Amino acid sequence: MTSPRRWFFTFVLALLVLGFNAMSAPISAYADEKRPLFINLTNNDPWKVAMAAFFATDFALKQGHEPVVIFVNVQATPIFHKSKSDLQVEQFGRTVHDLYREFLAAGGKVLVCPVCMKSIGMKESDLMQGAEKATISSVNDVLFRRDTKTLAW
Repeated sequence: MTSPRRWFFTFVLALLVLGFNAMSAPISAYADEKRPLFINLTNNDPWKVAMAAFFATDFALKQGHEPVVIFVNVQATPIFHKSKSDLQVEQFGRTVHDLYREFLAAGGKVLVCPVCMKSIGMKESDLMQGAEKATISSVNDVLFRRDTKTLAW
């Protein structure tokens, strides 16, 4: 016959194991879902702009999420001018445009706000290769999907 004390500790241990399993179930269930990602990029700090591309490439596209869109607007807009192709990001040892070319090659999409472009005199022909002038439908096609996740940089 087991002592009441031993029975109690066995019962508590069983509850803890069941509790941890129950708490981890929703996390692992969501990890398998491949959802679209929409990143709103407004920052003009080269490191932050580069981090958005790195995250979108390595944490989203390479994990099977799609589509992955980076919407460039406000202060981030000038960085996507083709004349900024030599803008180095010390932390990555590459240029911002190099990181975005990798993002595009992995299947990502860069959409640049047309109102922001116009406000700084930027034409569509001024965009870095692969970036596109956003349209209402190109943004809405991803942003307003029921399962889209959004991030802001």
